[in-house]
Amino acid sequence: MKSKILPLGIGAGILLSLAFSSQSASADAPGNSPFQVVQQQSRKVSGTIKDSKGEGLPGVSVRLKSDSSVGTITDISGAFQLQVPSSETVLLVSSVGYKAQEVNLAGRSVIDISLDENVTELEELVVIGYGEQKKSDLTGAVTSVKGAKVNKIAATNVTEMLQGNISGARISLSSGAPGASPQIQVRGTGSFGGGSPLYIIDGVQGSPEDLNPDDIASFEILKDAASAAIYGTQGADGVILITTKSGTRAEKLKIDVNTFSAVSEDIDQLSLVSGRQWREVQRLAYENDARDTPASAEAMPDYIADNNFDYSKFANTDWQDALTQKGHVKSVSVGVSGGGKMSNYRASVQYQDIKGVMLDTDQKKYNFRLRGSFGSDKLRFTPTVSYTFRKGNQETYRYGEARKLSPLMPIYDDSRPSGYGFMDSESGYNDFVALSNVVGEAELKKNQYEDHKVVTNIGMVYNPIKDLTISSNFGVENRITFWKQYAPQYQLGKQERNLFAYLTEKAQYERNINADAFVTYKKSFGDHNLKLMAGATYFDRYRRAINVHAQGKNSEDEPAGFVDPLFQLLQPTLSSAGSDATYSASGGYDKLVRVGLISRFNYDYKGRYLLQATIRRDASSKFGRDTRWGNFPSVSAGWKISEEEFFQPASKYLNFLKLRASYGLLGREKTLGLYTKQALVYSGYSHPFGTGEVVSSGSFTFDLENLEYRWEKSISKNIGIDFESLEGQLYGEINYYNNDTEDLLARRGVPSSAGINDPIVNVASLTNKGWEFELGYRKTAGDFTFDVKGNLSFNRSEITKLTKDDEQMFFSTGTVTESGYSIGHFYLIQADGIFQNQQEIDNHKATLEGGQEKVIQPLAKPGDVRFVDKNNDGIINADDREYLGRSEPGFVYGLSAEVGYKGFDLSVLFYGEEDRQLINFDRQGLEKSTPDRNYSTDLLDAWSPSNTGSSVPRLTKIDLNNNNRLSSRWLEDASFLRVKNIRLGYSVPKSVLNKVNVQKLRVYVSGENLFTFTDFTGVDPEAPIGLDQVGGSGYRYPVVKKAVIGLQLTF
Repeated sequence: MKSKILPLGIGAGILLSLAFSSQSASADAPGNSPFQVVQQQSRKVSGTIKDSKGEGLPGVSVRLKSDSSVGTITDISGAFQLQVPSSETVLLVSSVGYKAQEVNLAGRSVIDISLDENVTELEELVVIGYGEQKKSDLTGAVTSVKGAKVNKIAATNVTEMLQGNISGARISLSSGAPGASPQIQVRGTGSFGGGSPLYIIDGVQGSPEDLNPDDIASFEILKDAASAAIYGTQGADGVILITTKSGTRAEKLKIDVNTFSAVSEDIDQLSLVSGRQWREVQRLAYENDARDTPASAEAMPDYIADNNFDYSKFANTDWQDALTQKGHVKSVSVGVSGGGKMSNYRASVQYQDIKGVMLDTDQKKYNFRLRGSFGSDKLRFTPTVSYTFRKGNQETYRYGEARKLSPLMPIYDDSRPSGYGFMDSESGYNDFVALSNVVGEAELKKNQYEDHKVVTNIGMVYNPIKDLTISSNFGVENRITFWKQYAPQYQLGKQERNLFAYLTEKAQYERNINADAFVTYKKSFGDHNLKLMAGATYFDRYRRAINVHAQGKNSEDEPAGFVDPLFQLLQPTLSSAGSDATYSASGGYDKLVRVGLISRFNYDYKGRYLLQATIRRDASSKFGRDTRWGNFPSVSAGWKISEEEFFQPASKYLNFLKLRASYGLLGREKTLGLYTKQALVYSGYSHPFGTGEVVSSGSFTFDLENLEYRWEKSISKNIGIDFESLEGQLYGEINYYNNDTEDLLARRGVPSSAGINDPIVNVASLTNKGWEFELGYRKTAGDFTFDVKGNLSFNRSEITKLTKDDEQMFFSTGTVTESGYSIGHFYLIQADGIFQNQQEIDNHKATLEGGQEKVIQPLAKPGDVRFVDKNNDGIINADDREYLGRSEPGFVYGLSAEVGYKGFDLSVLFYGEEDRQLINFDRQGLEKSTPDRNYSTDLLDAWSPSNTGSSVPRLTKIDLNNNNRLSSRWLEDASFLRVKNIRLGYSVPKSVLNKVNVQKLRVYVSGENLFTFTDFTGVDPEAPIGLDQVGGSGYRYPVVKKAVIGLQLTF
């Protein structure tokens, strides 16, 4: 360990020494500029750089055109001083976001310059795989989001900053739990195993949830094969490149502070009955059963039949409210940056404290990051060090259970040994014996975690000769995570009791090595420009875990906290367990290795005709020796039509127009387990053998060995148009794509007598086709600025081949995966209203073969649900299911708008999904009138002979008609439009800040998830993404809405 960390520590020390010593050396220089080069026969040139509003611009670079190493930057008021050789005649003035200028000195010693904003983004550099490229030269489908656009959002997770801001990606924040990350899906579902994008952070594979949102400089989303093929097998589900902020050479010490505080609450709650209403629903259900089905009806319990029921002896508990609370977020982030003549640095620290909206859920996060660069233009090193520490308490899915509990049940009950209330048969409430007091669970049962993560990386760029560059990166990530679950003895329900106090601990260590090396050669000859790159990558992951469980028979004491996790794990104790304690332990480890060989060819003629070709050869240890290597090529081309002579008459309307197209092959191995290729042997099984049926222990295998697994292959085709008008004020792009995935891994059914799991085989295929549109407009007029951008994405998936022509994959959410249909297509029994009388039931018949008629629902009563007998066999069962809708949205869209005026800024961000359905599992669970649960207030409007217009069926305890079965009755339109963020800020004028030596002071208030427009009647239509979750909305941690106040300060 020391051998890996020590060199990096030395490098970091050298970096800081160079950076700060450069500043110290220049502290007394004229104008306090970071560096000066003074030559004989030089003269001093000074002046002020201002923007179009006349305000001074700090941090503007002023350099000699003939020698870029000689220069300075402007101070906080925009002033600069520079010693210039007498022979020098031209200065180059530049700043990010402004048009660069060449200034002819013409013998002047004082010059004042005004910079205009650079409206167009075409000349900006965009990060691509292992390099950079001007946006105007891209031939692939890449969406770029600058940090300046999203850094104003009070985000707790960096990826949530992307929702609503990019086309071609569906981003779902389906949980509001502290530390939860959004799910991201780029251009549809590409595999039965799902798949999230690959994240590359400053050139190294990493995890975005550990980043400080204030460190983000830019996001680049690579969506097609031409862009992502450079990452081979890891790029099939898209690639998100994250570039963090860095210091700038010749930059004074700058300190950025960003702090905000927020209060939060769950986005909505269901309307549930009170204690009185619960008894009324129960009474009507028993009365209906006694009248309609007397032979099957049960006697009404005393606590329901009692007309003199004393409510004062019982609670009227709102269990949703009891389990939730006001949440809060507190975040403080400080960044320090600067640089010397040959170095730069940026260090940041962040503290974040999140209290969840559910009891006993929270997270604290501490983050440190140091990124720098030092060396000459010939040889440079770029070390990065980061450390993240997180700890908190996790929710164990109690929210759904809370909705089932009777409102008559108290939260606390001093007469119980545990002090918590519950219902049991002894109290006459036999219906609730299986339900547990969820508040008691939250307060007694703990589920804690700690996570420590250290990432070190050193990059090198060497230019041995002109046009040749050698670069490399070597990074190591070390991570150790501890989990702890414990509880004392308790009883929280008739059947929910913990007889023995217990402690379970788990520790997992993970080490990842990322290494790459590349050689790049570029050459221009005449109008021809050529760039060649070749290199190799290596990834090595090792994980080891150990689990220990201790159980004490008589302890009611809470086990100790995280004192020394490793020792506590190896020697777990319960404080009063004594000799009665029992212990068990288990553990394991795994390893994954990937190797890649890469080459890329770029060519352009006059910067007008663009060509790029890439090939990557990858190997993974998940595959057998003969199939572990795969080849993944791509090719793309672009044509800047606007630079052609014939286009010039139209250039006054359209100043930029580019056509591009790409084709490529990507691989995927995420679906395959680390050791799926092997027939793993499991021990601990036993079976009786022989005449005496002696139980013998042994081992068993559930899977067949298969060394012939192949890569899942995705063939990607893309054609796109980029355009700008009004000198860059109006801009946009259009993409059409067709992604065909072959050799998908799916399970092929075998007879149960085989005694093994259904084997996984490369057999299935699917396609995703879609359109993407982006359009933006920005305008500055005096003190007024306006910026609006919208995106719209259409995607259609279709299974083109499954394991057999007639085979189907069913999911508990009511969806099916079948050849010829989209992923997540609903396959349900059709509900067809309510029977109003017995005649309708008798007339609901099927005509069978031979002409005889059969009543389809003979057990139904007036007020029950009518179901469609799809196959006309006179029986309602699974054979009557039909295709009724899709969970995959028809289109996804986002819209952001920002208006600024004299220091004030107002912005709003919308996100929406249309043409999609969900099963409302909340309704299905709470509209069931059986007595072992609580009810939705919708049951107060249930069908009755005097209320025949209701869509809610009659109340019944026994439900012989199975009204509650999974059917189209629960299928709802889940299209929605959500106001993701509204923000109002004010920046103090620079003329005021200059007096106190402050560059920026901004205060703001904002609201997140404040409004949702939808016809969906559940809590939240923003459902999880994933093949096993698609189509359902139900019992999960609620998404939250927040009110935020914050401050941003730079000095």
